[in-house]
Amino acid sequence: MMDKGTDGKNMVFAAVFALMVMAFAAPVFAQSQCLQTVDTSTSASRATTGTSVTVTVTTTGTSCTVSTLVMVSSPSLTVNDPASGQYSGFSAGTTKTFTITAGTAGAYNYYAQGTTSSGSVSSTAAVLDFVSPSDMTVSTSPSSASVTNGNSFDLSIGIQNAQSSDVTTSYTLNLPSGLTRQSGDPTSSSGTTVSASSTKTLSLNIKHSTCFEGIKLITFDLGGSTGVASVSVTGNASGTCSTANASSSSSSSGSGSGGGGAAIKTTKAYSTGKATVSIPVIQGGATEIVDLDAGETTVRKIEITVKGIARSITVIIERSKLPLGVPVAPGTISHYISITKTNVSDENIASGKLEFRLEKSWITGNKIDDSKVSLYRYTNAWAKMDTTKLSSDDTYVYYSAALPGLSLFAIGGEKTPEGQAEQAQQEQQQQNQSQQEQQTNQTGQQPSAGMDVATLAVIIIVALAVVAGAVYFMVIKKGKGYSFKSKSK
Repeated sequence: MMDKGTDGKNMVFAAVFALMVMAFAAPVFAQSQCLQTVDTSTSASRATTGTSVTVTVTTTGTSCTVSTLVMVSSPSLTVNDPASGQYSGFSAGTTKTFTITAGTAGAYNYYAQGTTSSGSVSSTAAVLDFVSPSDMTVSTSPSSASVTNGNSFDLSIGIQNAQSSDVTTSYTLNLPSGLTRQSGDPTSSSGTTVSASSTKTLSLNIKHSTCFEGIKLITFDLGGSTGVASVSVTGNASGTCSTANASSSSSSSGSGSGGGGAAIKTTKAYSTGKATVSIPVIQGGATEIVDLDAGETTVRKIEITVKGIARSITVIIERSKLPLGVPVAPGTISHYISITKTNVSDENIASGKLEFRLEKSWITGNKIDDSKVSLYRYTNAWAKMDTTKLSSDDTYVYYSAALPGLSLFAIGGEKTPEGQAEQAQQEQQQQNQSQQEQQTNQTGQQPSAGMDVATLAVIIIVALAVVAGAVYFMVIKKGKGYSFKSKSK
């Protein structure tokens, strides 16, 4: 039998051992991951390049803050929304959405990753396929039409998908000035699904609404590809458009449409994301000033001064996607604008000006310095235009920029010092994620959130308890090995 001294020492041993276990386990439990799961779902599993796909990310967990939520992909997908590419500082249990697209066809592996102070949790890896719009066949009926002012014709557009899986695609039907949609399917869609081995047919009624003479071209864009199909429309015979029809639209205040009481005036037409301006004539050295409704394009006014006389000018201003092969503009970009023209060359443009507006919510949300917003023009490279802040109201900030020619433009700005610091932090996080992605590609495995910390703590405690039991059995029960008895004197 063990004496009282031995019992006391054994009790001390047991107490010390229990305290050691508690001290080891306490911080493990304290760091238990509060973000439990991250799950994703998509609006489409197969889409054309240039078409946006929505990824819905659902998080679950106890009350805690998710510091960042990002999309990790290989090859890299383009995240259009949120503009920063990630969400920051929200509560676990919240659902977030990412709008993504790709410019190159292929299979993209992706997953969402949420990070808290206790570590990261990732969703199950999934695959999103992007196919080239050229894999789809587009046909029009008719391929050409003749329609006089006030009349209309029916247009059918067939989008054939010969593949074995459904494909979601965006599309845009571009109507030139003088032609408008009367009824039928919309002229654009951010995502319509074409079932496997089938043809999606769009049916529209197109009206010759403002008199024009000669031939105009209707074009059709599919996904990120422009002009995949076209329809030529012949209008009135030469000399048959009346002055009344030609001036039916509101005119601009410009001097270039001719002094001396000229009856034919500049006309404007609007469709989703686009404004079309038709200018009968600008005299050499004169300036045409056209006020516009900024609701479709954000452009409020365009001014063009020509060197020599220009006739029958058409200017199309359109909110645009970044064309394939064109690098991203510098700065933080709000949107791109394409300005195309006919019957006037850049060489004949002496000068020009563009006035536009930006929503204050975008400026503040992206931490942009509103005094450092600029218009950028792309020819062979991006160039910053001389841009001036004009004024602001409760909703918008208004700007004016020099316009040396007409082409592709971007509107963006530079971040405030706070925004620059936040961007630097985000870039560092993205760099870390990229390194993690490279490790993933090397091992062929998805980054794991690791074993649940609470589960790990339980395993450690059980293991320690087993060790403690073994020690107790060997030392106390068997009385061998070590002894707490004092040697008798």
